[in-house]
Amino acid sequence: MVKILSEKIAARLLRNEVIEAADYEIYEYGIEQILTNIIDVITIIIIGVAIENVLYGIIFLMAFMALREYAGGYHASTPLRCYLLTVTVITIVLLIMKYIEVCYNAGLIMLTVSGLIIILLSPVESVNKPLDRIERTVYRRKALIIWCLETLIAVICTVFHLGDIATCIILAHVVLGISQITGLLFHGTAI
Repeated sequence: MVKILSEKIAARLLRNEVIEAADYEIYEYGIEQILTNIIDVITIIIIGVAIENVLYGIIFLMAFMALREYAGGYHASTPLRCYLLTVTVITIVLLIMKYIEVCYNAGLIMLTVSGLIIILLSPVESVNKPLDRIERTVYRRKALIIWCLETLIAVICTVFHLGDIATCIILAHVVLGISQITGLLFHGTAI
């Protein structure tokens, strides 16, 4: 559905001479990514409303997506599988946030273990997005900078008794670490 809609939008842009024929595929892909992200955000808001945890869903998503962009990880084989996996993960994370209190020591252990995984494996490439040597270096550096910033934010939130926000970031790192290991095992490579 998203693919068809993005093709129609790109075709209209081409017909109206907003884009050139040589750029059609780039615009079609970009539009598809934007529509997918919009659908993901709307879905997360709906799940958040249902679980009464919209804010934490958004914080989790922001932390996860910012780091995932450069750290890499598992990629589902189809957009539908990706969407269903995203919905499942977000639902699980929000249910954990609502019903399980993550104590300080458990949070620290999760942050440390996921951090080690992210530091050691970033970036994890996918079959559809291989990286050359320079890209691996740049992606690794950006992933580590984002990881450091998010970890610092989690620590500051803990100090200022905003543990739920810290937990959102920690869970984003845990999910990313699992995604990196899964991506490496199933179809990726790491530096």
